[in-house]
Amino acid sequence: MTFITTEKELLHAIRHRPIWVAESLQRIGRFGGQHPGSNVLIHSLDVHERVLAASPNARPEVLCWCCLHDVHEMLSGDISRPWKSPSQDQRQEHVDRYLMHHLELDLDTYEEQLIRDCDTASGDWEHEQWGETSYKHWKNGRVFAWCSIVEAVVR
Repeated sequence: MTFITTEKELLHAIRHRPIWVAESLQRIGRFGGQHPGSNVLIHSLDVHERVLAASPNARPEVLCWCCLHDVHEMLSGDISRPWKSPSQDQRQEHVDRYLMHHLELDLDTYEEQLIRDCDTASGDWEHEQWGETSYKHWKNGRVFAWCSIVEAVVR
């Protein structure tokens, strides 16, 4: 097994090693690892739950992208917004578009905005929970929950 360093390798891992991807996201701490109770996996699942609450009939592709919306952080790590440069944003956007294209996740403008809004709301919630040692959601089975959502769309 080698480290994933390209969007092509990341795509292959999502398709063929989703547990590895989910476990990797679980090891990436949010806010540079400063938040004791959050990681990219928990955040992605929270975005998924928020989108599902706002749009109970959301398409599986939308829910899948909720889980994958920060998967580029396997390549870049989590970079706190004030420290993220325009070139880092562009690189992450490139990886996202590459994955969406090759996974055939065609989201409309409303769906993309809904995910962005829920992503922002989740980040705000994480700030409110700052200092908490654990989250009330997704304490058990989060790796398998993430995998089941992604595998329902990605084959």
